[in-house]
Amino acid sequence: MEFRLQIARNIIAAKIANARRLILFHARNHPDEIWKQPLETLSIAEQKASSAETLSSLMGIEGDSARVYFETFGKMLRREIQFEGRSRRPPRDPVNALLSFGYTLVLSEVVGAVASQGLDPYVGFLHELDYGRPSLGLDILEEFRQPLVDRFVLSLINRKVFSTDDFEQRENGGFYLKDEPRKKFLRFYERAMTSEFRDRTGGDKLTFRELIRRQATRMSKAIQTGEGYDPYRR
Repeated sequence: MEFRLQIARNIIAAKIANARRLILFHARNHPDEIWKQPLETLSIAEQKASSAETLSSLMGIEGDSARVYFETFGKMLRREIQFEGRSRRPPRDPVNALLSFGYTLVLSEVVGAVASQGLDPYVGFLHELDYGRPSLGLDILEEFRQPLVDRFVLSLINRKVFSTDDFEQRENGGFYLKDEPRKKFLRFYERAMTSEFRDRTGGDKLTFRELIRRQATRMSKAIQTGEGYDPYRR
């Protein structure tokens, strides 16, 4: 149980750190006092996550930090495109439609990378065991949400790659990309996954697709040796 909690703490602390770093990155180009409070709040949350004594308290910290983060994320959008906070099933606005689509694509890559290491994608540390849910895949996805998907979506919207006309609202109230815009999203996604960048922590030059495989290998090693897991921090 302690080993599970240790890995879960590391994942959430890294997720919060990545959220904070995305805000910092945006704040450098768009200085404003509005970034100060969420940055301080997330810094404290990261410290709390690193020392959480139970999985329940850790998830509470994660939930609180996610609310602060997505409220701030909405302020980073520089276009008049609807975003009322994170919503999942269904995505209630165009921004959530892009986020959910991006998360789904990356999750499929993570699950494939995990399975290639001989691990069961459905048994995780942070996410509870649930029928049909790739819990271990979702665990590793957490460290890629902000540095990969959120940053990618933020760039697409602020560069006016998509507009509200690219989405349709279905009977369930959810927003989804139309066929041609979906193909455009996939082209940009593939470019994001295959473009090389220098890893800030290790200094290696690699792609996000390679990085996902590296993290799956690290998770496999952690499980086999019990030495702990080092999540990706942008």
